[in-house]
Amino acid sequence: MITTLGPVLRLPFALLAVLLTLASCATLPYQNPPTAGDPSIMGKDEVSLEQFLAFALPKNPAYGRAGWTEIWQAYRDACRAEGVSQAVALVQMVHETNWLRFGGSVKARQNNFAGIGVTGGGVAGLSFPDVRTGALAHVQHLKAYGSTKPLSSPTVDPRFKYVKRGTAPTVGALTKRWAMDPNYGDKLTRLYRSLEGLA
Repeated sequence: MITTLGPVLRLPFALLAVLLTLASCATLPYQNPPTAGDPSIMGKDEVSLEQFLAFALPKNPAYGRAGWTEIWQAYRDACRAEGVSQAVALVQMVHETNWLRFGGSVKARQNNFAGIGVTGGGVAGLSFPDVRTGALAHVQHLKAYGSTKPLSSPTVDPRFKYVKRGTAPTVGALTKRWAMDPNYGDKLTRLYRSLEGLA
């Protein structure tokens, strides 16, 4: 044992300290670093109403200006409360609901704007009593992935506790976590850039 450690003990102290530091880092959980241009889940960015209407209303004019405005207000308030990027939450909402046309397992009356609790095979997922609660549940679920900070609002997302906190700090990292589609993050990022371009 002494002969094995001998060369190590002869190393300069500074080099030995560096090696010990690197060895200790090896035990830390690995997190993918954010990719340049990959939007962060958390952030104080806000989307103006006119910007959002220019983005969403042409895609589903039947939902109406008043309906889209109600959605925008609910997401603005939820994102302000929880520190989540409003732009990220809004683009995920339009993606998950097909621009509020729904048509999949989730029905409009459920106020479930992010497919929370949907597992496939016709399982409809969770229902929320109104638009504001549904938007807040979605934003809280995003915060579960994007941050390790506690919620600022009373918990309305029943699945918040099941998320491994902070595992998806960026939109790209939601791929294979929020949805199994290998292009999920790319699809959301394209929508994000489209919304951003209307600012």
